Amino acid sequence: MSRSVVSTTGVDVTPFRRELLAMIDAEDFSGVKRKVFTDLAKQGVVPSDEFLDEGVLALRQYYVVALLDPTNRHAVSDVIDPFWHAHILHTKQYIDFCDRVFGQYIQHESSPRLPGTERLDLSLSLLRGYGRSRPLHGCDSPSRRPRRCWEARLGV
Repeated sequence: MSRSVVSTTGVDVTPFRRELLAMIDAEDFSGVKRKVFTDLAKQGVVPSDEFLDEGVLALRQYYVVALLDPTNRHAVSDVIDPFWHAHILHTKQYIDFCDRVFGQYIQHESSPRLPGTERLDLSLSLLRGYGRSRPLHGCDSPSRRPRRCWEARLGV
């Protein structure tokens, strides 16, 4: 397993959120790594184990950002996008993961392009403000599933 996303975010979270982060950490991304490796190898690029591990860590961090800041739409870099695509292609696993962690399926939507990892870096810096704004989100109670939080914020 890659490094823990909790250790990479530097954000204090409630016990309820910590459980959800643990689910992100516990997710088996071995199929995602194999798919990314195969796809890149077909393009003549043989990714290192380190590249694959860092890609999975970045995907986990993206999921953390989406979980802790559900009111904003976040983008992934071109480097992370193949990992997300590979996860989505493991349909049953991805749907189950989304249901457990987010309370709903998370759609893959195209978003404005920023170079490299700037989008994730920007999202991670926004996360650092999460600790100060967490009470405003109203989504930290175990009695409120994340789906309800998303619905409330999106007016669904």
